[in-house]
Amino acid sequence: MVKTNLVKLPLDEILLSNGWNIKKDKDSKNYRALENLETGDCVIISRRQNGDYLYFNPNDNQDRGNIYNFCKNRGIKFDYNALDIKNLQEKLATSTLKPLTKTQEDEKTQQILNVFKEFQELPFNNPLFSKRDLNPDLLQEIMGLKQDDFDNIVVPSYTLETLQATKKNFLKQKGYVSYLNRPIVRENPNTKEKKFIKQLCYGKKGLEILKTRETKDFKSVQTLIVSESSIDSLSFIELKKIEPKNMLLCATNGQITQEHKKVFEYLAKNTQEAEVYLCFDNDTKGKEFAKIAKEFFKEAKVQIPNFKDFNDDLKIAKAMNLDFSYTKEKVHHILKEWEKHSEFLNRSWDILKPEAKRAHILEINLKEIPLFIALKPKIENYLPTKSLEKSYENLEARIKKEREREAMEKRAMQSKIHL
Repeated sequence: MVKTNLVKLPLDEILLSNGWNIKKDKDSKNYRALENLETGDCVIISRRQNGDYLYFNPNDNQDRGNIYNFCKNRGIKFDYNALDIKNLQEKLATSTLKPLTKTQEDEKTQQILNVFKEFQELPFNNPLFSKRDLNPDLLQEIMGLKQDDFDNIVVPSYTLETLQATKKNFLKQKGYVSYLNRPIVRENPNTKEKKFIKQLCYGKKGLEILKTRETKDFKSVQTLIVSESSIDSLSFIELKKIEPKNMLLCATNGQITQEHKKVFEYLAKNTQEAEVYLCFDNDTKGKEFAKIAKEFFKEAKVQIPNFKDFNDDLKIAKAMNLDFSYTKEKVHHILKEWEKHSEFLNRSWDILKPEAKRAHILEINLKEIPLFIALKPKIENYLPTKSLEKSYENLEARIKKEREREAMEKRAMQSKIHL
């Protein structure tokens, strides 16, 4: 049985049947205002021209989207079978919530673009540069980047539009993506699992597109990069030392929609002389995305990062002082060297002279262990780390035991002095 597309079912009716109430002073024919008196939650629901139901929380700018976002943001486990689909479809047919007109949608988009226009040009000292280990000199060559009032990097997003008079296609900005300096943390109330939201989309979801200063039109594009985030695109060109000229940097924001595919087709047709790199994440979804994008960019070079994404690769390279052309095996070799160092100290603990032992402890405690702890979340799914962790645990136990012994000897000495 084919399941009904849930985003087209009346979200207002679903919530009303689950304890929510209409907030009459805020309700209108185009916007349904609902509140949950028990939790104090409040949402505004609208219906797009294509029939999709969307909501936003007037008290939380990050809480918005469709029914799936609604459930995810509240840690609700969605149960399709619990819905009375037939009843909802009947209510949909008699719904008084009117779809937004084209004019209303255009006005909403324009409001979002007006906000984007007010953002300042990206300054040289944006804190996200250092957090993501991006070269600020490189970013000064990229056009389109802005910064909002919270120091978040803002990137424009585009969809494919058609000029009705001539039937000519063109790209038009319909929104923007904000890359957060401070990720939003949401906790699932049932599992206590935390999710870190690193970017937010405003307006119609499209393809993020940035260009270099020399890029005047599509014919001048020599390099086209497609990734899951603009941060990854920027990291890739820094890692590969590609000169940032006559270039387009594109990002899908972690998904590939029909809107993305339309833009892909348009770009493939209009940048046929460009060298194309597909730089998606090194995971199942990333490989699926690369396969989809390859259908449009036939001659594209699929690039696979060593670790999850190219920003992780860049951060690891800079943290470990590696050449940017490093491989995963090089990192593995360094981890094994750290393990040898730790194991040597474990084995030689009782025979090393105090000065030599102290030097080894300082090297491992002040350099190797902090670096390993910082990098572990990025490498543990791609390289074996358990034996190194165990070696560090054994070493820390030895250090703790010796400190306790030294403390006891010091107390005993002080007692003798008092006697």
